Amino acid sequence: MPVDFQHWDFEVGSDLLSRYGSPHFSDNEAGKAVLPRLLSGATNTTRQQVRFLESHILCANEAYPEAALADPIADLRVWDEWCNGSRRFPYKGRFNQLGLTHQEQKTSSPSSVGVLGEVLAGLFSQAYVGPQMLVRCIRRWPDFIIQGTGNIFAFVEAKGFTGARQNKRLDIRIPEKLLREMLVCSLRQLNADPNLDVWGAFTGIVQIQPEVVVTVTMIRLYPPQSRRLANPRTELPGAVVEGVAERAVAQAAAKHLPAVQELFAMPIAEKTRLTNQSGDGRKRLSREDAEELSERAFEEVALVVTGAAPEVAVQGSGGEIKKAIGKLISEYTPGLGSIGRRFFEIKSAGEASVLQKVRKSGEEWIFMADLGEAESAWIESNWHPAWHEAAEPVTRCEGQPV
Repeated sequence: MPVDFQHWDFEVGSDLLSRYGSPHFSDNEAGKAVLPRLLSGATNTTRQQVRFLESHILCANEAYPEAALADPIADLRVWDEWCNGSRRFPYKGRFNQLGLTHQEQKTSSPSSVGVLGEVLAGLFSQAYVGPQMLVRCIRRWPDFIIQGTGNIFAFVEAKGFTGARQNKRLDIRIPEKLLREMLVCSLRQLNADPNLDVWGAFTGIVQIQPEVVVTVTMIRLYPPQSRRLANPRTELPGAVVEGVAERAVAQAAAKHLPAVQELFAMPIAEKTRLTNQSGDGRKRLSREDAEELSERAFEEVALVVTGAAPEVAVQGSGGEIKKAIGKLISEYTPGLGSIGRRFFEIKSAGEASVLQKVRKSGEEWIFMADLGEAESAWIESNWHPAWHEAAEPVTRCEGQPV
C-alpha cells in the first residue's frame, strides 16, 4: 500500500495564542483567522513515498484504532465496489442494467476511514515522534499521547477522509474544515500547556482499486520557546495523569497481586457466579488487596513516566495520580478482569519472543509476542526518529518479522 507522506512544522506565534486561544472568539472565527498563517508559514521538512504491507496494517489494527473492525482495507474495497458500479441493491428487477432507474451510492463507512487514519497515525508516530505510546485516549481528544524527549509530551490527533489528492500544497492535501478544527484544538491546548507538541495526522484515501493509495500528512504545531521557558512544567497534563494511573495499576496487579491475576485464569462461569452473588452485582477487592495494589501502583508511576517529565512535575501531580489510582481500584469488579484477557495471557505466559495466536484473519492468523524487558529496552535505546521506518518490522521473533 503506497503512502504519499509529508511532514510539516508550524510555530504558533504568541500573538495567535494570546488572541485566539481566548473563548471570546468562536471556533469558526479562530480557525478562519489562523488558517492563512498556517498555510503561509508552515515548513515542509519531509516528502517521501512509504510502502506498507497489508498484513502490517492488519496487525496494527489490533493496536491503535478506537473502533472495532476486522479489516479496514477490506471494508474500503467493498465500499469502492458500490461506488464503481460493481454492486447495486438487487431489488429493481432484471433490466436494472439499462439504467432506467436510479440508485444513490452507498456512503463510505466513517469507521473504516477513521480506523485506517488511526492505524497510520500510530505507526508513523511511533517511528518518529516517540517510541513509547503513553496513553490511548478513547472518545476524547487527542487520540494518542506519546512520551517525547526534553520534558515534552506529544498529543497526536488522527483524522481520515476520502477524496484526497496527491499534491505538495497543504490546502489541497487536507480539507479546510479539518485543518481549522486542528488549529482550534491546538490553540486551546498550547495556551493551557506550552510544554507540548500537538500533531495533526491526516490520512486521505486517494484510490482503492487496483491498489489502495493514501496520503498521510503529519503537522507539528508548537509554541515559541520563550513560552516554554516562562512556564516550566510543574505538573502533568490531566490526560497523562489518567493514562499513567491506568498503566500503573495494571502493571502493579500483573506483578504483585495474585488475587487480581487469578481473575484472568478464572472460568467465565465462575466469574459470573461470583458477580451474581454480590448484593449490588459487584464484588470488590478486599481492603488489604486494595491497599497493597494502591501502594504498588504508585511505585510503578516512576517506571511509566520515564524521561517525559521532570521529577518535580511527577511529584506535583502526585495527589492527582493517587486519586486516579484510588478511583480505578474502588471501581474494580471481577467482570472487568476479562478486559485485555487475550493480551494479558500472552504477556504473562512465560518465555519472551514466542509467537502466540491472537485471532484468525481469513485463512491466516495474527500472532503476538511479548518482547520481554531486555528486548524492549534494547529497542527503545536504539530507537531513532525516521519516518520511513514506520513500514519496517520492529524486530524478529522465531525468525519472522514482527
